Amino acid sequence: MFDSKLLEQLRVLYVEDDISIRNSLTALFSKLFAEVLTASDGEEGYQVCKSEYENGNTIDVVISDITMPNMDGIEMLKLIKQIDQNIPFVLTTAYSDVQYFKEAIKLNVTHYAIKPINIKEVMVHIQEICAVKFQEKAIINKQKELEEYLNAIGQVALISKTDLEGNITYVNEIFCEISGYTQDELIGKPHSIVRHPETSQKTFEELWKTIQSGNIWKNKLKNLSKEGTSYYVNSTIIPILDKYNDEIIEYISIRFLTTQEEEEKRRFKKQVIKNMGGMKKDFSDLKKENETLKEKIKFFSHIDLIKNQLDTEKKRNDKFLSQIKHYEKEIQTIKDRSEHLIVEGKKRLNEALKEKKEYKKKFEAMLKKNEQLENLLEEREATINRQEGIIVQKNKRVKNLFDVIDYREGQLTKLGIRLEPHKREDDEKED
Repeated sequence: MFDSKLLEQLRVLYVEDDISIRNSLTALFSKLFAEVLTASDGEEGYQVCKSEYENGNTIDVVISDITMPNMDGIEMLKLIKQIDQNIPFVLTTAYSDVQYFKEAIKLNVTHYAIKPINIKEVMVHIQEICAVKFQEKAIINKQKELEEYLNAIGQVALISKTDLEGNITYVNEIFCEISGYTQDELIGKPHSIVRHPETSQKTFEELWKTIQSGNIWKNKLKNLSKEGTSYYVNSTIIPILDKYNDEIIEYISIRFLTTQEEEEKRRFKKQVIKNMGGMKKDFSDLKKENETLKEKIKFFSHIDLIKNQLDTEKKRNDKFLSQIKHYEKEIQTIKDRSEHLIVEGKKRLNEALKEKKEYKKKFEAMLKKNEQLENLLEEREATINRQEGIIVQKNKRVKNLFDVIDYREGQLTKLGIRLEPHKREDDEKED
């Protein structure tokens, strides 16, 4: 059974030097495909294909005769393969030449058809290869969408990729800025180059166990920059599978800076302010206890200046705290937006995988139905052949009976007996 929706999306180049065959099959192909481009020989076919690709168009299938003037189908195929290595190619010929078969195999010809062309068989092969091609194209489009999401996230997050051994293969600018390393210093190095020694080995054992099993790992990590300063990140590490979803080919890590370091600074500043308050109280107590010591009171006459300086510092700290809160709010907004993008990217990827499974299931059902139709056709052809044999045998018997009648009439005529003449079926047709 043909998938008409699939065939109606295809642009086909049909190359045939016999004008009668070309016209008749072009009329048929035009009913099945979205567009049919034609050429009368290999040279013209190559030029048509070249022109289409130069204008930004693609050709989904090429159907071509082998033996043609100016340039045969094999030579044309070699040139077209230089334009598009993966283009499906169906070769047709009136001869079963072994040399042609060998050349076709070398060039990965999709199908080799002997004339007269079995249209049904050719359509099945075209549908089969194009279904797989369209599935791969859909997966590539989904992967491009995921890349776009990752690029958007890369504007606000620390992005890195590693091979299966944990060696860095890619880092974005924000990663370099926060870690203090350049790309040249990071590429090829193990990701542990930014690992903080205070992070437990158990955490990394759990990390590797999770991602090597194909699952996503999420947790907060403390990292160490090149300059020796610490910074905290919320990490998400995702295993990336090959296009068949069979094997892990790399890992991608998406990290967002957290405010833990800022919180520690805030706690430290509060403690300083608290200590300053304690110092002020100590100074006040000391002043009360030593009211009688006039000379020493003069020694502490600059306490008001210190107080003013402390008040100034307190105002500055309050301003910094306000700015920190503002930045925390902005970072949280960016984080929420990025997490949404990650979820949406995963959702689209899962949809693509689901579509792939459905296409595979439909394709297998299509092959099964096609096999059943072929078996039924063979059975009917065998029945027709048997009936034709029976009819031939009956015709032979009828002819033999007519010969016997003619012979007996001859004998009766010799004996002087004349019968009403009979007509054969052939004579009746002439009358």
